[in-house]
Amino acid sequence: MPNPYPSNIDWNASTGWTKTNIGTSIWVYNNGNYGVWDGNNSTLGGSRYISVGQAFFVQTMAASPVLVMGNGVRTHTSATFLKNSNMATNQVRVKVDANTMADELLVGFGENTSNDYDANEDALKLQGAAIAPQLYTLAGDTKLSINNLTALNSSALVPMNFETGFEGNITLTFSQMESFPDNLSIRLQDKLTSQLIDLRKQHTYSFSHLHSNSSKRFELLFGTATGIEEPKTTNGNIWISNKTVNISSPTSVGEKALVEIFNVAGQVVFSKQITLSQLTQVPTNLSGFAVVRVSTDKDVWVAKGIF
Repeated sequence: MPNPYPSNIDWNASTGWTKTNIGTSIWVYNNGNYGVWDGNNSTLGGSRYISVGQAFFVQTMAASPVLVMGNGVRTHTSATFLKNSNMATNQVRVKVDANTMADELLVGFGENTSNDYDANEDALKLQGAAIAPQLYTLAGDTKLSINNLTALNSSALVPMNFETGFEGNITLTFSQMESFPDNLSIRLQDKLTSQLIDLRKQHTYSFSHLHSNSSKRFELLFGTATGIEEPKTTNGNIWISNKTVNISSPTSVGEKALVEIFNVAGQVVFSKQITLSQLTQVPTNLSGFAVVRVSTDKDVWVAKGIF
């Protein structure tokens, strides 16, 4: 529904709204994706203030929903988008830019919240245009743009999903790390390239995306603990020599494996299915620095070197 007034309206107004079986969040369309305001936090330009003529979406929570607005919802501010200016503690914001479009994700930890989807705490991810970047976390099978999790004690691992119909260069930008304790490590794990990025030191991460890439590519790692593992690398079983990938795998003879080679931009420049022998050699015509990953159903071997 659109804002019918000749002035902005306030979703959080204390008077003027009748909301029966209506959730706390609203969504607005913003260049191929949806910004959300969940009553306290926003992503991608979402705001408590809805501009003149702006259409917005709400979530119904039960049968016979009612949404009525009166003059009490009106505000005299002329701002098109007014975000919440108060930064909550223990929140990280992730923005993705691709194909001149963007999406945004907010992950937070707090008291009296749960890891399950709760419409009063979290905000659903609405799917945008197919060629726009889509960033979200999961609560069960539910996609979320704002995900408030249980209190962070010492560590947590949060899978972060990414997908888009666009193929090309993608950039992730991370902010609000200062809302966490200074001694807590915050890292991004790229499971495709086996890279582990310290987000305290590096606030952006660029990579190349192909249609064949899994949406389950990234993880956000907070702190360190048992159950949060560094990328598995076994450099002793794989090495590069004379433009050839050499794989020593005497315990995996006869197993099928996938050899993938990534350039410094994270792009797959070589991919081949092989059957392993005691010493398998895979010739290439590549040159320059690269990362090699060999994957079987049981193991992953990674090596870095120069072809």
